[in-house]
Amino acid sequence: MLDYTGYHPICAMIKNMPDVAMKALDQCYRLNTTSRQQFFWLNYLEPSLISNEEFKFPSPSVLEEVVKTQNQVLINHPVVKEMIKTKWSQFGIFGCVYELLFYLFILIIWSIQVLLNPYNKGILTDDTDKADTIGVDDVIAIISLLLYIVLIAEEVVETWEGHKGHRDWRNWKLHQIRGDLKFVLPENVEEKMYLEDMEEEVINQKSPYWSDFWNVYDWAFLILLFFTYVLFWIDRLAQKEEGWTLGLWKSMFLTVSLVFAWIKLFKYLKVFESMGPFVVIISNTFGDVLKIMFVYFILYIPASCVFFQFFGSSDVDEYSNSIMAVFFTVFRMIMVDDFYYSDIMKWGIKAKIPESWTHFLISYWLMMSAIVLLNLFIALMSDTFQRIYEKAIEVAALQRAETIVALEKRLAVWRRDQFLNYIKKNFAPKITYVEGEGGDDIDMGEGRSAMHAVTQSIVDDIKVLSRLTAGSPPGEDGEDVLEEETGDTEDALRRVFEEQEITLRQALHVIS
Repeated sequence: MLDYTGYHPICAMIKNMPDVAMKALDQCYRLNTTSRQQFFWLNYLEPSLISNEEFKFPSPSVLEEVVKTQNQVLINHPVVKEMIKTKWSQFGIFGCVYELLFYLFILIIWSIQVLLNPYNKGILTDDTDKADTIGVDDVIAIISLLLYIVLIAEEVVETWEGHKGHRDWRNWKLHQIRGDLKFVLPENVEEKMYLEDMEEEVINQKSPYWSDFWNVYDWAFLILLFFTYVLFWIDRLAQKEEGWTLGLWKSMFLTVSLVFAWIKLFKYLKVFESMGPFVVIISNTFGDVLKIMFVYFILYIPASCVFFQFFGSSDVDEYSNSIMAVFFTVFRMIMVDDFYYSDIMKWGIKAKIPESWTHFLISYWLMMSAIVLLNLFIALMSDTFQRIYEKAIEVAALQRAETIVALEKRLAVWRRDQFLNYIKKNFAPKITYVEGEGGDDIDMGEGRSAMHAVTQSIVDDIKVLSRLTAGSPPGEDGEDVLEEETGDTEDALRRVFEEQEITLRQALHVIS
């Protein structure tokens, strides 16, 4: 049953009493251990299937409430997992695959655009005779600009839908609170104050749209693309001459934008079961990278200054050109790259710098950077992976559910009605068989595990009895020991049944 606003009672439990919500969801799930069947009543989780009344404000579904609260326990409930699986197969996978393929097409176009527009094109090279190449370049540039406009339109629509959804939820919540205020008795001052505080909190609550990292990333990326396209088209349409510097900025913005565009691909991969946990783990490793970078700069800056102090005035170009040249050469030492050891040793002898001091500086920096810090970074990454992996699976499931909820809201009315009819027809209830040998994918419990052990033991003994009664030679599973202990077939049968009787009694005792 729904309340007078169309609010599902399980949604209230999910928000305020998640442990009770777990018990309520158990009522929509049954597991028959004898027939190894699972029963799912998903039709009770969709508000529009429970009541035919038309409510003024749309009520969130149970899955939407789980996503909103980011409950990593309820997301693993069999009913919720089955709901995600069903919605994913009905419309989620088609929407996600379409978005992924469309964005891959955009990435390919942008990558081709970067390849066809190298730095100083038209200044250092003569492209007047390459009409075909210029024609392809023009087509790619126009397609790229049109795709950018499409991305802006999609992001504007997504932003508007996010804020509209929050406004609808706020209006629905205020309608619910103000309806409760009408029934508060005058003497219940505390209850009235509680509802009024809740009303004020809902009014002041901001849209959660900007709390999503990928939404902020999308808009920052689109702003970066805007400046990139401005520079690109100015550079493309202007008359270039020797010393033209705008092309350099155009190429820098173009390449940086391309890198950010490929990073955004993780947004479309996170919803897939195989890539979701991997994306979560990558996002959690940024903290380790920042920690190592902080420690590294504490050691890197003074080390670079020391090298510049002793070798900045040498005749080795990589140390004497500028301070930045020294900094970069010291950075190359981390990768055990060529840092011109023989040259600086010769300069040290010429400048009367003790060889022991030069060896100490080089050894110190190589040990701290290439050995200590690098191994510390690997250890941190390994610890983060082991610590986050199990949690990453749950977070990935929440990300998939969040995407499914967003896609569901964009469904056409006829498609939404078609899906609800499918739930009403096939999930009242839906019966599935437990997959996996021995029921490994479900929690059998102590009693069911004992019964499973008894069943397996009976199967093994039946194989033994079939061999004994058929007069075949003993096998490798203990039949030879059994026959030696009993002496003949009759004693073997009696002993087997007596052992099975004892085992069954013990299993029934555990179950009871």
